[in-house]
Amino acid sequence: GGEGRPESGEGCGGKGRQSTGVRVRVRRLVAIAHTEKVGRVVGFVWVGLVLPLLRAHFYVSETEGTRNRVVYYRKPDWHRISCAVLPTLLHPPAAYASVPHPSA
Repeated sequence: GGEGRPESGEGCGGKGRQSTGVRVRVRRLVAIAHTEKVGRVVGFVWVGLVLPLLRAHFYVSETEGTRNRVVYYRKPDWHRISCAVLPTLLHPPAAYASVPHPSA
């Protein structure tokens, strides 16, 4: 720099190091603030867009046969499956009615 004036970070009892430390802390705070903003945006997109679309078009079920893996059925497919099985669940065949319950 000029005569009599120290370069930034030189002289003045180590003040250059202190301002570097402050800059590092400011950068960290800015990075944290940006990360929080991105998190809020992603959360908004997930809750406001992705989940409503999934709920509108899919039925989600856990299956015992696949170790409780989550399975997504398109709603028209789920409707066909449930309509085919529901009468059997509501009115089981007589052969099932005569089987004793394990607790009996």
